[in-house]
Amino acid sequence: MRRFLVLTLGVGLLLGCSHGEESDCSKYVTQLHGQNPGAVFEQISELKCQGAMEAFTDTLWAANEGQYRKDILRVASEIWEPSAKQFEREAAKFKDIKGEYNQLLILALQDPETAPIAASLVGEWKVRAPEIKKQMVKILEDDLSSALPQYEQAYARIVNALVGKEQLNAANEVPATVLIKLLTRSPETQGVDVNQIAAEALADVDSENRDAAIQALIQGLFIADGKVLKESVHSLLSIGTPAVPFLLAIINSKPGDEAVRYMEEFAVTNGLQGWKWRDGIWIRMLLAQLRDERSAEALIKDIAKPVIPPAGMPKELRQEWEIVRNNRIKFDSWGLMSVMHPGVEDLAVHVMRDREVEGSARLQLALAMAFNQTQTSADALFRVIFQVENQDVDDEEMGVAAGAKADIDPPARESDFVIRFLQPLIYGMSYKDLDRFNDLFVEGFDEFFGDQEHPEHITDKIEEVDVQVLLKTLETCKDDLDCYMRVAQGTIPREILDPDKMREKYGTQADQRFMDFIGAMARTKAVLVISTWKYKKAEERKAALDIISAVYRTLPYNDGLYGDLRRVLMLAFERLGRVDQKSTLAELQILLKQGRDMEDKKEADGVGAWNQRLEALIMFLGNYNAKETQERIKALSTEKEGAGEKGVEAKKEDEKKDEKKDEKKDEKKDEKKDEKKDEKKDEAK
Repeated sequence: MRRFLVLTLGVGLLLGCSHGEESDCSKYVTQLHGQNPGAVFEQISELKCQGAMEAFTDTLWAANEGQYRKDILRVASEIWEPSAKQFEREAAKFKDIKGEYNQLLILALQDPETAPIAASLVGEWKVRAPEIKKQMVKILEDDLSSALPQYEQAYARIVNALVGKEQLNAANEVPATVLIKLLTRSPETQGVDVNQIAAEALADVDSENRDAAIQALIQGLFIADGKVLKESVHSLLSIGTPAVPFLLAIINSKPGDEAVRYMEEFAVTNGLQGWKWRDGIWIRMLLAQLRDERSAEALIKDIAKPVIPPAGMPKELRQEWEIVRNNRIKFDSWGLMSVMHPGVEDLAVHVMRDREVEGSARLQLALAMAFNQTQTSADALFRVIFQVENQDVDDEEMGVAAGAKADIDPPARESDFVIRFLQPLIYGMSYKDLDRFNDLFVEGFDEFFGDQEHPEHITDKIEEVDVQVLLKTLETCKDDLDCYMRVAQGTIPREILDPDKMREKYGTQADQRFMDFIGAMARTKAVLVISTWKYKKAEERKAALDIISAVYRTLPYNDGLYGDLRRVLMLAFERLGRVDQKSTLAELQILLKQGRDMEDKKEADGVGAWNQRLEALIMFLGNYNAKETQERIKALSTEKEGAGEKGVEAKKEDEKKDEKKDEKKDEKKDEKKDEKKDEKKDEAK
């Protein structure tokens, strides 16, 4: 009998009007229609009286004209609180009146005062009713088009409810046109979370709105919030190569260019200095991580830009401008390490020979070409300081007279440059270039450098430990892959680096930090060789990948001593991944997971930046197509050859025009001479 009563009570609770006693709930629900409905809100909330929903939606909401609306939503949320862990089972108890809850939300969304609360409840209750989502989207569309927006305080909660992280198809919930507008609006009125969510959702933008989304995401890079920047970068990398032309347009732009008008207008609205977005690091960093060969020419020209501060720049901005300038050059160099190709090497040689270009920029370009680690790039590095016959370059690309073709500038043999250039040169060499290096810098030294003001300084530099350790790495290992692998791991033979000799030569300066610094240079050179080795067997390549990964794990993240070494490790992952995507991607995923664990636990300074680079590399390799890359490089080379042929023809035409001009000038001179002769004859008569 007792069991029957319990069962009956359970059925009553499921079918009745409340969680509490039915008679009590009925009494309080009836009072909602009285003169003071607010007096029973607490009792209804405490007893979880489901029957109150009909009164809330049918009569009380409209009758009180906002007096109790926020309280009604509060009470409704307290009544409806199914367990998060058992949501579906708990929600099933109320399915008969779930429509009334949805109706209450629809009513609340129509009021700007209650819309933020209603939107929060939609997300909290995981409401999937299509009519509610359509209404929220319509609110955004209408309000964003209005001259006097009313719902700005609700934007963040509406967007969270529509495209929260639990949504599987976030970008499909809100039209891309709405997300684009939300991303580019000022975060001061709508909340920066809205910009962040919009930037994240635009990673999956449809092709129809892709160009507008790319422009909005580029603007998102310059909204003063780290989270918006991070999501904008991530989405642009997800979109991939279609973003490249937009990024290049900014690098190549001048004030007033139509292609960047959207950025100029954004800059005016947001008080953004032109040099911050046109010369800032984020555009270069994205190009470096997208690794598209179309950016090579623009990056070389960008690295050669004058480093003169804008006219009238206040002193308080000068330091910030100098940081932007230095970072611009650095990221140009990083990008070129991946995208340098034979079609732009003449241009690079010209820039490195140009004494008008900032010295640090010339050397960063040399380092980029060295780390590119191909034989053609090594040949180009030698050409920087030694003339090679029959090498020329398109003048139009150089910024000289349009349509002309001329010999490359004279070799860059000034001793102060050559001294600093030796490191990049040797980094770029293979062991096969050792004889050439000896012929030029030892046997032919007087011929090439004898007329320099201080040639002995170059000789002294060749004897310095940093140059010697790089040369000895090549001399010792030559074509022995195992030797390079040992060096990469830090087991450096005494033939390359002898601690006793170092202490004998440098005394107390040769401490452990000094040894680690010099050793890191040898390791960097070894990793460069390993990354471009012509592997004949998959097992050899896999062994190289394992060693590169092991070295990556053991290096401190935020120690400048290992900066170049960690950078070339990333290049090694990239190059190995271009050949074996599957194995490399699997290893990179493991490294990224380990890095994120360290980042979450704050176990290492600087790990976050390298995690971002790993993630960007994973996205690149996931979409990498070797055939498309080769076709793109071929097209760029063909385009340059065509431009060169046109330049030759144009030069011939210019020469013909000049000849005709000269002929006309000579004719006029002769005519004037004849006139003067005739005048003198007349005077004589």
